[in-house]
Amino acid sequence: KDLAIIEANEDLPGTAFQIADYDPARDTDFEAVGFPGLADFATQRSANRMPGLTKDQLDPIKTQGRMQRAFDVTDAQVVTDGPRLTTRLLLHTTPFSPGNSGGPLFNRCNQVVGVNTFTATDRNVAATLFHSIHSREVVQFLRAQNQQPRIANSFCFLPGSYSDYLTL
Repeated sequence: KDLAIIEANEDLPGTAFQIADYDPARDTDFEAVGFPGLADFATQRSANRMPGLTKDQLDPIKTQGRMQRAFDVTDAQVVTDGPRLTTRLLLHTTPFSPGNSGGPLFNRCNQVVGVNTFTATDRNVAATLFHSIHSREVVQFLRAQNQQPRIANSFCFLPGSYSDYLTL
């Protein structure tokens, strides 16, 4: 499920993000954030054209899309010869690439709604859909590790933005 806990040796600056403990509404705006391997590949290949640029100076890649549906899978074979998956998933149109797996999927209120996990592509129609582990799985995982996450249990609402609360 691409979930892990990393322990820091000292307090880190900032505040932990809230984790949404609800199903986002259809057409909610999402943003995926991460460091896809493709960006690193381009940087390595172009190092001679970008003197002085180091990997630690790169900002994360951000992409936008929308929620389509939430659903449960039981004993699903996602990757050939890979482990079987039983979880709640979010299906959305927010692009991410290899290397983004395990990165957060945010709504417009900066609540974590999922963890980017895998894509499904149909090359015959040039279509790709994106799947993220539902944030409720993250909450369960953290609690099982005796961690107390910051929970958001109500819908994200920004005045003037219908997509965060309207289900058509």
